[in-house]
Amino acid sequence: MRPSLKTALLAAALIASAGSAVLAQGTARVPDRELEALRYYYRQSDSDAVQAEIRRLQEKYPGWAPPTDLDTLFTGGPNAGAVWDLLGSGQVQRARTQLDSLRENYPDWTPPEDLVQALDVAEAQQEITRAFTAQNYSGVVTIANNTPAIVSCERVNNAWLLGDSYGELKRADEGVAVWRGVINTCTDPELAIATLEKANAYASEAQLRSLFADAQRKYPNQQAEFDALLERLLAGRRFGPGGTETAAAASAPAASRRQTAAQARASRAAAASSAAAAAITGAAEKGDWATCVEESASPTTAAIRAQRGWCLYNMERPTEALVSFENALSQGVPADEARDVRFGIALSYLRMNMAEQASQVASTADFSTEQRRQIEASIIEQRAFRAYEAEEYTVAVSYLEAYERLMGGIRRDLETLKAYALLNSGRRVPAQNIFKRLDATLSTPESRSGLEASGAVYIPY
Repeated sequence: MRPSLKTALLAAALIASAGSAVLAQGTARVPDRELEALRYYYRQSDSDAVQAEIRRLQEKYPGWAPPTDLDTLFTGGPNAGAVWDLLGSGQVQRARTQLDSLRENYPDWTPPEDLVQALDVAEAQQEITRAFTAQNYSGVVTIANNTPAIVSCERVNNAWLLGDSYGELKRADEGVAVWRGVINTCTDPELAIATLEKANAYASEAQLRSLFADAQRKYPNQQAEFDALLERLLAGRRFGPGGTETAAAASAPAASRRQTAAQARASRAAAASSAAAAAITGAAEKGDWATCVEESASPTTAAIRAQRGWCLYNMERPTEALVSFENALSQGVPADEARDVRFGIALSYLRMNMAEQASQVASTADFSTEQRRQIEASIIEQRAFRAYEAEEYTVAVSYLEAYERLMGGIRRDLETLKAYALLNSGRRVPAQNIFKRLDATLSTPESRSGLEASGAVYIPY
């Protein structure tokens, strides 16, 4: 697709302002890979960035001048910027198709390594989520082994999926290795706490104590919190279904004294945190998310954990927010607050593009009418994008129409997506009607591109 009219005018202005020295292509040759940034800035209509990039190239390659028609930047070589754009909008399958096409058309071209890795990771992320949802635990292990970059502290949920998969496959030793890696590598004690709780479902008591020892060595200031957590997890193991005490629990020495000690530690921690709680709440009320997160680094109550979750969520850190919300729920929050915590869990999953997990939370949560409406709308939106990416255009249209019914309207970007889905499914006239309406309301490069793509006539004002 050619750049818009606005972009073409931008190019003319840039060339005119540069003087006669740049009216003709210089004799110096610039490697095609060096032009990728210039292509990207040109497509974004960022005149300042285009000028700066031209100056950089002219300094590096004396004698070079940009072509009179900057549109030729898109025909003279591969445009990796288009792949980045598709990847950034979550259209992973289309990004892969575009990259494969570039490789086929330019066999001597080597795509940027960071682009290839980003695309590999994005594909693996989709695959590992689908595999775990389908209970294909061997598949989860294979995907993680083939793309180790997806099992990182930034994507800690994948590490938990891998650990759970090893547990389901009765390969607890390998699961313990994964959980130990999270504890020893990541730097947030909240992640360590969540990892220990997840390990409890599959690890033996000896393995669990070993993991706790690692966590306590790494976070010595959290000793009391780890002690209380270990007591709680072991207490849960000592009682069978229906609260029946097991033989091991009955013979455990001084169990009641240890429980009393744990309760005392919890009481002291709660008292010590009262002043901090006020500071955390105050920071959150002011929208000072960074201070809220800093002050809540060692939460001692479920309420503080929940508040920390919201602050992390507002800082665009959904994985850590999810951990805080889940820990708050497991620690025990009042019934009237549990609904909001579950709402935070669902929102965190959605921000991580994990619509199916968010849907599972919503299916059992007692959300308010507005909360459920917001969650359902976000789930539908993500499913629409996934359907479009999978070239299931009719399905994408159905989702977007469901979104419109639920919300009583539709955002401009989603209506644009609907128009393209209609166009790609062979329904040209309805697509044209949407593009015409969008352009009549506010003419933009995107709306004009839609008119051109659908075969409608654009008449500039």
